Amino acid sequence: MRGDGLSMAPLYPSGTVLVIERVSYDQLKRGATVIYRNKEGQPIAHLLVAQSRSGWRTAGLGNEDIDDESVGPENLLGIVTSAYTPVDLPPWNTLSYVAQ
Repeated sequence: MRGDGLSMAPLYPSGTVLVIERVSYDQLKRGATVIYRNKEGQPIAHLLVAQSRSGWRTAGLGNEDIDDESVGPENLLGIVTSAYTPVDLPPWNTLSYVAQ
């Protein structure tokens, strides 16, 4: 899938192609980038911050706050295993990390 937005910059600038692997919920670990479906049905790519009773809490790397929604087995799509930045994005020296 291709990412869109600034919430995961500079790790994944807008337009980065994300490779996703389906995993079971019990394989999730803090710090992983997960893809989950929010209440509106949109796929979201954010970092796992902490596990709670209601599920994993997530946040965008560039966001100040933790997301309102939790990730559970029912809305988990997978984890990001690789990322590729298209050549039409800013020069490499402005990116701190482009692949996981």
